[in-house]
Amino acid sequence: MKYVNKVILLGNVCSEPYYSDEGKSQRATFRLATNRYWRDAAGNDKEEAEFHDICVWGKQAEQVKDFVTKGKLLYIEGALRRREVGEGENMKQRTEIVVSTFIMCDKKDSLPSGGIE
Repeated sequence: MKYVNKVILLGNVCSEPYYSDEGKSQRATFRLATNRYWRDAAGNDKEEAEFHDICVWGKQAEQVKDFVTKGKLLYIEGALRRREVGEGENMKQRTEIVVSTFIMCDKKDSLPSGGIE
């Protein structure tokens, strides 16, 4: 049996990407905000924001460094990964999305305008 670990998001970059080039591995991290809209039982429009930690490796990390800025609309495909940060009693688990594909989108129509894979 095969298993699936896949995440698809369309949202706005809500922090400037952090880029590191340590040795042979390039890594970029940033936060992506997605919104959920719905109407409650009383007919009131509701909105809720969710924030996601994003991690990009290798050549794509360099492309994030060069082209992605706060406020940019991105389509992202990736996988969930949990990692531990901190030490001892301060150890916490953090869930992030490791990107396999991202596409920079045009905010006018929210459709992909070009891709980076």
